[in-house]
Amino acid sequence: MLAPRLRTDLRREKFVEGLLQGKNLTQAARDAGCPKTSSSVLVHDWIKDPYIQAKIARRQKEAEIETNEIIGNLVHLSRHD
Repeated sequence: MLAPRLRTDLRREKFVEGLLQGKNLTQAARDAGCPKTSSSVLVHDWIKDPYIQAKIARRQKEAEIETNEIIGNLVHLSRHD
């Protein structure tokens, strides 16, 4: 059985993943394993959590860089055809 802290960290990771997949806050929390009865309370706390905010910002930045690389490669390929 996982320690409570590790279980919470895994839930927060899944929550962030859910948000980045386009899920709403409540659905992301439920999919992360939060009980339906307390998911709205957890969402309120988690969305203010500096760790989660940093994780979301970092993932958005990574996605932006990846998108720019893809576009750059497509432009390069289209110019050399």
